[in-house]
Amino acid sequence: MSMIMKAISWRATRAAITIAAAIAWPALLASCADSPTIPLARVSREITSGTVPGGQRSLFFLTRPMDRGKFTGTFDGTLNPQVLVCSEPRCVTPVLGPIGLGSAGTATLRLDKVRQSYVFRWQTKGGPLAPNAVYRLVVRVGDYQLGWVDLATATKQRDLHRINTREFVPLKLGSTLTLPFRIEQGAPFPPDLPGRYESAPDACAPLGCLLHMDPNFSYFGIWAAVQITQTDSVQEGVLFYADDRINPPVVPPIPAPGTGPLNGSVPVGPDLTMFSWRYSDDNPGCIDLWSEGIVWGGWCGTFGGPAYLSPNYAPFGLFGLLYRLPNYLPPLQ
Repeated sequence: MSMIMKAISWRATRAAITIAAAIAWPALLASCADSPTIPLARVSREITSGTVPGGQRSLFFLTRPMDRGKFTGTFDGTLNPQVLVCSEPRCVTPVLGPIGLGSAGTATLRLDKVRQSYVFRWQTKGGPLAPNAVYRLVVRVGDYQLGWVDLATATKQRDLHRINTREFVPLKLGSTLTLPFRIEQGAPFPPDLPGRYESAPDACAPLGCLLHMDPNFSYFGIWAAVQITQTDSVQEGVLFYADDRINPPVVPPIPAPGTGPLNGSVPVGPDLTMFSWRYSDDNPGCIDLWSEGIVWGGWCGTFGGPAYLSPNYAPFGLFGLLYRLPNYLPPLQ
């Protein structure tokens, strides 16, 4: 059976499961995001972010002086990174930043060529931070986010000793945070492919794109997403509803960017777990994405800039282009 035939082989029971999961997901996400004291990342004492797998650029937060000889990669001092501090993991509305090289004021970022690091410095007195809370500090280059570390705040010095330094960087409110980080050069593999790509909100507005019909039901898609991690593993999500042609359908709302369900597979066709790639013959600035020997679609974009996927097959092909979210940090897997 061809991929196209697999892609249109739908089942009503799978549809019901996907619809139920799509409804339950926002509530689950809200319950996790409402508690800022939940650990958001696991870190080590010496280097609070590890090597990004898959041959991509490596980011290291340096919480204490480190011997450069302990690093096997080559420092990249040619970038223009930015630092943001956020109150929630998706980092849609930063409480600070972006802070770039040459920034002045209470928060600065400079390049230290001698110690081979970028140095972020922030005087937090009078800042927006709350006590006994967790904030995510993100480093990005352009729109591509390289990594993060979590800050745990306290108002008294003795409270800092209770913070698990293997998970957080302790920060006393009113003090100055000095946090160097090192970015190493990446491999030739396309560095900007990882990310989360979603359909435009009006791609299938207002009632959805017709995905499939049988004698009893018609299925309409309203949203689609593909997430590619730094190791090229792929997660997919499709939000759709069933119309039984008798009762008025209930059209689910399009999720906010970065919050829609990703189930690891879609209720159609084979599970796409890995992409291979090669530069496109038709457009050298774009990449052909392959899955199981078939061209799944294409990627076009620039490092640190806008990018999109153009899938070839249903259901994703029905949504047109899937655009990468500019402020979403894909998980390291």
